[in-house]
Amino acid sequence: MLGEVMNPLDEVVHRATLTGVAFARFSEETAFLKASSGSGFVTEVDSDHPWKPGEKRAFKVITRPLDPIYCLYTPMKALAALNLSMETPLGQRVEDVVMVSELPWGALHGRFVQTRDETPPQVRITDNALVRSPFTTLRLAPGDTARLHYISRDRGLVEQESRVGWMDMDKLALVQPGLPTFTTTRPTEDEPRSHRDLSYAITQVRRVLNDDNDSVSVRFQISNPGERVGRCSLGMTLMHSTGDSNAEPDEGSVERCRKGVEPGSNTEVVLSFMLPTSAAPLRVGFSGGPSWALDGAHRAP
Repeated sequence: MLGEVMNPLDEVVHRATLTGVAFARFSEETAFLKASSGSGFVTEVDSDHPWKPGEKRAFKVITRPLDPIYCLYTPMKALAALNLSMETPLGQRVEDVVMVSELPWGALHGRFVQTRDETPPQVRITDNALVRSPFTTLRLAPGDTARLHYISRDRGLVEQESRVGWMDMDKLALVQPGLPTFTTTRPTEDEPRSHRDLSYAITQVRRVLNDDNDSVSVRFQISNPGERVGRCSLGMTLMHSTGDSNAEPDEGSVERCRKGVEPGSNTEVVLSFMLPTSAAPLRVGFSGGPSWALDGAHRAP
């Protein structure tokens, strides 16, 4: 959980701990309780950084890992709570539960996030981080900022200057006020992008539901704005919430690309990607080249 909490006392606090707890009951016999560790605050509350009355302090709590097998079940009850303990220099001690809410269990499968104005929240990098995706590798340093698009368990999908990749959530802190909200889809980036002198644009995204593994079908329109015959590439990768998969073009698309795209003309290709049933498709693109966000192919967990 990420957010801000205000000092409710009329005195300065020099010791404070915010603990996050996740509780889920699956049956009368089976339940679990997972708690976070550490102080929970992005900036420690201590004598050098006292917490003044009415001051808001950013927090980030991550509970102990959940066994992935439980993601296959729906609990009878799932709750999240925040417990705040404080101590003043004069010896006053206060401990209280400051928040209890239902735990959005579906979010454990991964969710897009946005602020109340429907934009991806801005985050600050708190430690050296290596951001990876099938399309790029990016190194970020403490103090760098990025946009957070998706959360999948302990990983966040961040974007900086059109470069997108995964990084650990424990190295992120919110920059702008207002808690992110979960959403099921995100806008499709439908503007054309160039690759090897050809222009690519997504015209259709479709998810095919199967018993074992689903698949995602992506239709591209490829245009040639140049003066020479262009050779289109079908070697794309789909990045999803649990991994990635390579493109499987149909025979017609392979044949059209083999012939090339004449100057001033365009062609269409259809690429299929295997997808685990519980996964969400996120982006499709070229290694070291452009990538596109996907929408309209999401399945409820």
